[in-house]
Amino acid sequence: MFIQVASLDWQNVLVVMSAANVNPRPCVSPEFAGKLAEKFYNFEKITEIKELSSYCDGNFYIRGQRSNLCTTQQTETASRSLQDGEYVLKILNSDDSKHGEFVDAENEAMRFLRERNFPCPLAYPVAGSSQLKLSVQIPLCKDRTNEVSIIQEDVNSHLSTSQECIIRLLSFLPGETAASLDKLTHENLFCIGQFVGKMSRTFQVFIYGRSH
Repeated sequence: MFIQVASLDWQNVLVVMSAANVNPRPCVSPEFAGKLAEKFYNFEKITEIKELSSYCDGNFYIRGQRSNLCTTQQTETASRSLQDGEYVLKILNSDDSKHGEFVDAENEAMRFLRERNFPCPLAYPVAGSSQLKLSVQIPLCKDRTNEVSIIQEDVNSHLSTSQECIIRLLSFLPGETAASLDKLTHENLFCIGQFVGKMSRTFQVFIYGRSH
């Protein structure tokens, strides 16, 4: 499959994105998010975790130490060391999680932009693999008692009171969001427009290809 940004059917993309209006954002506590980070991303010490505002996904800011050994090959050939840093654990809503190809394309787009000096997050692989995303069972809001059992049992075990969501660990980019500003000035709007225009031009040559 090949995806070229300039030729994407944006109407269909928006239909996929609007599915989140049907299914609410994941109902996850900071404690459960921390357990996910420890189990799937080698966190050995979490000093701070808090939920970030989000429209339809669950986003958690995490500060802590994690092992730099992610893939099986690294685990077998390198000595373990800890990396202290700031991260974002992103839990995609269950509707958008049905379209993993868009998540793969998003990861590739972030890599593409980083290589061209755009400030974009880095996606970290799941512990013991090279995969940049993982599907896990997330409890429904009405049954958060299953949080512990989901962590303890197999990640792919299906419960009647859970939903399947894609999780990713991204590097944290410090800064201010437009929503946090008291007032958007003409200078703010100019800078935003200039940045979006530059990114749009850069994306004209972006092609994401994945063979089946």
